Amino acid sequence: MPFTEDQRDCLQEVSNVAMGAAGESLAAFSKVFVELSIPVIRSITPQELPQALVSLQGNDNVSGVVQGFRIGQIYGLAVVAITDTSFLDLANQRGVEVATDEDSEQLLSELSDTITKICLPMLAEQFEVTDVEIESPMVASLHVPLEEFRIEQMASWNKVTTVEINYHLEGHPFNCDLLLTVADSFNGPLIAKLDELLA
Repeated sequence: MPFTEDQRDCLQEVSNVAMGAAGESLAAFSKVFVELSIPVIRSITPQELPQALVSLQGNDNVSGVVQGFRIGQIYGLAVVAITDTSFLDLANQRGVEVATDEDSEQLLSELSDTITKICLPMLAEQFEVTDVEIESPMVASLHVPLEEFRIEQMASWNKVTTVEINYHLEGHPFNCDLLLTVADSFNGPLIAKLDELLA
């Protein structure tokens, strides 16, 4: 871990607030109460990304969307990953058809925007930063086995700091992971911001 215990606790706390706000947005999007997990912070290689999606482990295929973001001097990728079973459940809740890949990509992009456009500005607010940029969602993987799940934008990264939270719809099979990922080259600005909050 590139963080001290205090820095890690601080990152977990600010992430919890931001991801909780995103959970409320997801509840409005799905029209179902959303259960949240506690954010889990890891330091991994890009190749270990599938193993980091702990709550999605199983025999189901997975789809994922990636959105680049910048909060002040911190650049990262927000990854939303969802199982096929959850995908169909969400489509049913939304009353939309997912008969084609285009339909699937549209729903995935809407799901990602619903979460990240609340989570990332709220995270910036926790960091006391007003300079926030969020890129448009890009579908990274569609209906692939979890072990084949890859994010091409991370291919050149050596290590990745991940903040993971699981969203579950109460009484439904829906299971979705949000990963906020920061390359090790941006750990410096992230640590500096955490130290400011801890001061």
